[in-house]
Amino acid sequence: MPSRRRSRRPAQSLTVDHNQYVVKVSAERTDADGTVHVRVTLRAQYGTRSVCIVRGFENLDQWSYAWLKPDFVPIDVIAITPGVVCRLIKWAHQAGWNPAEVKSNVELRVSADDVRRLLEPGLTA
Repeated sequence: MPSRRRSRRPAQSLTVDHNQYVVKVSAERTDADGTVHVRVTLRAQYGTRSVCIVRGFENLDQWSYAWLKPDFVPIDVIAITPGVVCRLIKWAHQAGWNPAEVKSNVELRVSADDVRRLLEPGLTA
């Protein structure tokens, strides 16, 4: 199997409802079948500056999966775009993350239904 090196991507800044957030998307682990477990870290740049870690996103490691199955066509691959992150931030607030007033950090888990709604443009979580 070829060697893989994960690139270190810098955190991105994003403004949602006039509030600034720093967002980091990272892979937690990759299973033997090529499933990548993705973590999204949201840090509020206002209020108490608390952090919300969202787990539950799964993606396919295209390199490993394509290596194992040469006829692989990436239909189930998700893209965590700025629009998805905006909806994720709003979803996290609805789920109880309140960085304006509460200093404690929060960890949330998205369900398959939540992910489906977050990935649909024009829909809210």
